[in-house]
Amino acid sequence: DTLIEGIKETLDLLRRLGKRLVFVTNNSTRSRKQYAAKFRKLGLDWVTEENIFASSFAAAAYLKAQGFNKKAYVIGEDGILGELETVGIQYLGGPADA
Repeated sequence: DTLIEGIKETLDLLRRLGKRLVFVTNNSTRSRKQYAAKFRKLGLDWVTEENIFASSFAAAAYLKAQGFNKKAYVIGEDGILGELETVGIQYLGGPADA
């Protein structure tokens, strides 16, 4: 796991220019918290959960916005479980059912 050559400098330039940076992924195996930790390990200490939009977060945010108040059955990895916990949605299943 390494950064593409020149990416840190490019991202720093964009930030200096006042650009808001968001990292988007359709990989639901990690939560935004897990992705932020990975970015920190890569030397991008300024990346927070607010800079990351993952499908696991989108699913949890959608359920919360819909007023979902039942248990979700998850066929997926820890990322979606973490995001569901963050928004207070109970679940069954997880990695063993994936």
